[in-house]
Amino acid sequence: MQLLKMIQSICAVGVLMLAPNALAQDDHSDHDHASASTSPQVADQPINMMCPVTTDEEVDPSFTTIYKGQTIGLCCKKCRTRFEEDPEAYLDELPMLQSVSLTASPESSTNDAHDDADESDHAHGESDSSAIAEHDDAEPHDHAVDHGQEAGFKLLPFLGRFHILIIHFPIALLTVAGFFESIAIVRKQTSFDTIIRAMVALGALSSVVAVVLGLMNAIEAQYAGKLVSIFWWHRALGIASMVVAIITWILVEKRAKMEPGSAFMPARVSILCSAALVGVAAHFGGSLVYGWTYLFP
Repeated sequence: MQLLKMIQSICAVGVLMLAPNALAQDDHSDHDHASASTSPQVADQPINMMCPVTTDEEVDPSFTTIYKGQTIGLCCKKCRTRFEEDPEAYLDELPMLQSVSLTASPESSTNDAHDDADESDHAHGESDSSAIAEHDDAEPHDHAVDHGQEAGFKLLPFLGRFHILIIHFPIALLTVAGFFESIAIVRKQTSFDTIIRAMVALGALSSVVAVVLGLMNAIEAQYAGKLVSIFWWHRALGIASMVVAIITWILVEKRAKMEPGSAFMPARVSILCSAALVGVAAHFGGSLVYGWTYLFP
């Protein structure tokens, strides 16, 4: 009996000693569970549900970009490229971006941060709901047609990629023709007429090919912001350069049939205008790739 009472006493003392540790562990596990349940969204997940470029299309998690420390989701590669070129043009479609930035600010207090987060979630929910409603009412979005994703081989856009290669021929030929014509004006001689005639002919022909390929390349061109107007001027000046080059070719051929030594001012003026115009068109084309200030930073 005494041995049994001794064992019971030891067990009672052990239970009393282990009870505080068990309670502490329960509290710790509850705290970890609560922290996990209230942990913020994973950093690499998009903060938006709808694409800011194609506003009626849901975000594809495989197409994201980072803007001001936040992950922005897009619906396709084309939209991601357009957003990265000029993100400020699409900020109106991301009302939750500013709310997320304010919530993450270390200067705000705990209560203010909690209130801002609630407002952000509410605004986010309203934005997503309206975007989803617009998406339901809109026509189905075809990535293959509208964004060129998984569209397979397209002959015209593929051929249009050779525009960058061919465009150098009319630029060089017409510019050099204008250079030789300038020398002929200064020296008052016609010894360069044969060279100028050949360069103008090749320049006019290559300008036609360059314009056709450029229009093919523009089928899938996507620009935003200032690049839209730059692209418009490049295309307009390129077509104008082709027209002037063809007119110049006709006038130069007419001059070749005249008496030797005839200056034929219309041909001379047209050659110089063609060289200047193709140079300006080339500048706008370079601005699409290197930016508007690449020549005069």
